[in-house]
Amino acid sequence: MALDLNKAAAREAGRQIRLRGIGGVVAIDFLPLKKRQDQNALDQAVRGAFKRDPAKIDIAPPSRFAIVELARQRLSRALHELCWERFGVQTVETCALAALRRLEAEGRSNRAARLQVRCGADVFDWLEADTIGWRQAMKQRLGDRFVLEPAEGLSPRAFDVRPT
Repeated sequence: MALDLNKAAAREAGRQIRLRGIGGVVAIDFLPLKKRQDQNALDQAVRGAFKRDPAKIDIAPPSRFAIVELARQRLSRALHELCWERFGVQTVETCALAALRRLEAEGRSNRAARLQVRCGADVFDWLEADTIGWRQAMKQRLGDRFVLEPAEGLSPRAFDVRPT
């Protein structure tokens, strides 16, 4: 059972590392395996998880504590770097997408209400430009029961979603 869990964890670790664009040295802590045959199977599972990765990867054999270390080439900016302008400051796009997620959640929890999305200047401008086609997609999900409005009293990247 530990081997099956480790194999699943290796596949998921490979997927998450690629998804997030993680580069550098990574250590993955697996469940310990007693049989040498199982340890070899884990090593093969880890290598298989990264086989189609476009980045160059060096994988060390599992340690006796079942920790696998790997070094992955950084190909682009990591996901957290794409979402932040600088440490702790989200991009306008990240804030606008958060407003859309909140709108959809509010629309699903309150199916009869008309919804108002009040946004600070930066978020309002990004949403108003509609470069990703969010209005049409949201209308398909919620219907035509939401309105986007600028809010004078909110900071440029703030938003508020509420029933009207």
